[in-house]
Amino acid sequence: MSYLMSVSTDKPEDTAFVDSSDSSDKSDNKVDIAIIGGGIAGMEAALTLASKDRAVYLIEKTEKLGGKSAKLKELLPRQGVTLNVLHQKISDIQSNRFIKVFTNTELDSIVGFLGNFEIVIKDMNDPDNTTELLAGAVVVATGFDLMDVSSLDSYNIKNDDEVYNALEIEEMLSLNGKILMRNGKEPASVALIHCIGRQKVGYCSKVCCDYLLKIAKLIKDQSPKIEVTELYKHMCLPNKHDEEFYEQVKGKGIDFIKIKNAEITGTTINFTDIADAKKKLDVDMIIVGTAMIPTVGTAELGVELNIDQHETGFYQEAHLKINPVSTNTDGVFVIGGAHGPVGITESMLQAQAAAGKIFTQLIPGQKIIPEVKVSEILEAYCTGCQTCLDVCGYGAIYFDEDKGISIVNEAICRGCGNCVGSCPSGSIRTRHFTNPQLYQEVKEALR
Repeated sequence: MSYLMSVSTDKPEDTAFVDSSDSSDKSDNKVDIAIIGGGIAGMEAALTLASKDRAVYLIEKTEKLGGKSAKLKELLPRQGVTLNVLHQKISDIQSNRFIKVFTNTELDSIVGFLGNFEIVIKDMNDPDNTTELLAGAVVVATGFDLMDVSSLDSYNIKNDDEVYNALEIEEMLSLNGKILMRNGKEPASVALIHCIGRQKVGYCSKVCCDYLLKIAKLIKDQSPKIEVTELYKHMCLPNKHDEEFYEQVKGKGIDFIKIKNAEITGTTINFTDIADAKKKLDVDMIIVGTAMIPTVGTAELGVELNIDQHETGFYQEAHLKINPVSTNTDGVFVIGGAHGPVGITESMLQAQAAAGKIFTQLIPGQKIIPEVKVSEILEAYCTGCQTCLDVCGYGAIYFDEDKGISIVNEAICRGCGNCVGSCPSGSIRTRHFTNPQLYQEVKEALR
């Protein structure tokens, strides 16, 4: 890390170079990790990171680990992992002495930066029961929710109608081994509708089509006599084995109808096919593939962690290609459904990617070398307007009420210069890039 400038003048005080002693300053750091969310992504990250030199705190708001993956009947063939493997991961976590699991627990507060986060968690059944944790990094693996189909105007559905989302069917199959209507009888006909809510959220959830194909196959495996129809606007099959699976499902006698739009009233579907023909389909049961959306509390947690959200509501990565699991706040990583619609395999890969980042940034026994080029505030000139707080993308500036001035936390600052350019009193400067230094550099370049 060097900001040495090739500028020299006869005046030592104007020389534009970095004092080498600055770069040798190092800050103490913690190497333990806090993971928020105990689904497949959070579990994979915990197992990858935990070691005798690094404790992991796994924070889960429900009673059990596993998230939505634990509710599935079976996994897609291409995912390369079975439910037995998922259940084994839960067992491995529970027996790992370097992983501390907190269930029925949520984040209460967090302050700090890479290498030094102070976290308070609370028991959801007893909010006064809190626990303080110290961690060097935070991994957000809070998962996703499914859109409530009853919130859409084109669907007139009551609570007692035979309309289910894909996850509800998965749970039913896991518990009963087959799908049943509310009266306990097997349906004679089932319709599966793709892309519910896609137009409203503005994005494809990427894995819904695969899962509806899988459910259709499971229904036919349960009872070949059940009439199964799939209605779809788009068929998203992004992986190389998906087309083979699609053909396999079609071979079981399932009807596929491409549509333009559909309306649901009870278990009656009125739809327009691609030939603009208006048709009606009455079935015993409807299964909808609804859009994946951010979990409740995503925005509030994002504010607490000072991480950006994408316009879709999911957390924003630092860079889609170069840094896909990091965020705008150093030391905070986002994986799995919290990052956006993903399947199990991709969630696990993201967990391993975040673990790799942490391994390189938080090394047991080594201290973190802080950023050299940081902003600093000249207290005598600061008017306390707090403009700098609004433009800082890293949450590195706070207001000191006692002094009436803004203060830079140098451990968080990345020297982007936003605050320097926005300060109306000119009281902020970037260390090693002060106006006198830059002036001398230009002067020497023009000499």
